[in-house]
Amino acid sequence: MARTTVREFQLTPDGLSSFCRPGIHSLGHRGPREVFVVDYSQIQHEVDPATGLLLVPVEEIFRDRTSVIVGFGTPNTFTAIYDRGGWSKLAAFMFWRHPAYVATTKARVQAGVFFELRGLSAAVRASIWREMEDAVGRRGPSCARINAQMLARAGFTFGNGSSLHEVVRPTQFASLLWRHGLNHDDVPLDMRIVAGGEKGIGDHFVGVWKKELWSACRLIQKQLQRHRPQLPAPTFAPREVGPAAAFTGRLTSVGMNRPGYWATKFGFVAGQHPVYTIELPGLAALPELREPLVPFSWPNQSRATKIKKRTIMRREVVWLITKLRIKASEVFEGVPAHAALDMLTPSQGPDYATAILYNAVITIDGGGQAEARITSLKNNDPRSRRSRWIRIVNWFLAKHVIESGYHPGTVFACELWTYHDEHGIVLCFNPNSGTYQPKEPRMQALSAFLPEFFGVRVRYFPLT
Repeated sequence: MARTTVREFQLTPDGLSSFCRPGIHSLGHRGPREVFVVDYSQIQHEVDPATGLLLVPVEEIFRDRTSVIVGFGTPNTFTAIYDRGGWSKLAAFMFWRHPAYVATTKARVQAGVFFELRGLSAAVRASIWREMEDAVGRRGPSCARINAQMLARAGFTFGNGSSLHEVVRPTQFASLLWRHGLNHDDVPLDMRIVAGGEKGIGDHFVGVWKKELWSACRLIQKQLQRHRPQLPAPTFAPREVGPAAAFTGRLTSVGMNRPGYWATKFGFVAGQHPVYTIELPGLAALPELREPLVPFSWPNQSRATKIKKRTIMRREVVWLITKLRIKASEVFEGVPAHAALDMLTPSQGPDYATAILYNAVITIDGGGQAEARITSLKNNDPRSRRSRWIRIVNWFLAKHVIESGYHPGTVFACELWTYHDEHGIVLCFNPNSGTYQPKEPRMQALSAFLPEFFGVRVRYFPLT
């Protein structure tokens, strides 16, 4: 049995824009944390033609101008601060290639993962600005090292007391921030994490790690291309963005698995495959869901189904995959139910052909506690579109029987997706499960239960 850690959900939306939604993301075997996720269906974003990197307007994410942001692009690391009427950042380069400099962001930054340092006094912010200016002209082995050393000179250490002077790689810097946070003069800081890229945090840092691995080749490529004319980076027209809404409504518990070491390494190649759980109190009382579903129970099964049952879907194989995939689970209590749905990447609309799909199963244990287990199919992931092997891996790890682990209390299985319209979140689902094949009465019962529980509209799409 995987070890379970329970903690209180402590995310607050103050100081962020309405384009930010709550979530729980994992950074490999370092485990999950509460984060905010930027909704790319609403925020402006453009690709820089000179670098091919995605840019976003910083003021459509952060409304609090007293915060300091440590950002991780792909793979550039920077520190941004609001001073003298705009956001400025400390930009540095790998392999001593160019001296560091302080530049105005023109209200745009690289998309990626942002560690927001909150509640800093005016004196601390002034110290950071002073050290940023002092870092101008310095060279180093990486942008992460220049920025970490600047923060160290401003009086910061990691939360475990270790020095920032030892940082070299961006993924090393981000991992230490994720695990330990920051102190200033031995006082822990309020640090909030915002996922401001198109990928989840785990997949984002897999991309950063790959850039680090090929950094020498990238250096040669940059040197060969240094005489090419640089195209101007896009700018964003300012627009009014409201504050993030306060959390309201029914509370529930949301969990996420912490993968084992080898599962994390596998994720470097095939991407991260986290499993979310959402507790559903009251669902066990539905009479339509009292009888568990039996996997592969229909007659006249095809030869392909029989082969799967005897090979990759054997109970021993599913047990082993679960053992490798889930080292431990961390459960966050006190999560607003609608926020639990907001953690899923929204689709552009209700159309199944373009939806970002998740597989889900619902189980009820011996004590009557019901929970949903949710895994992304990654059907819109660029790697799935490029590689048939990755597509097969994503399909296999999201199979309903892999999610349920042959749980004897499995009462429901479906595909689901969400989208946003002018009235809020819409939850869509269908009974597409070749393993469990739930019947119409169960679908109708869920269609009545879910809107009341999550406080959102629900659309049920029967298979045709």
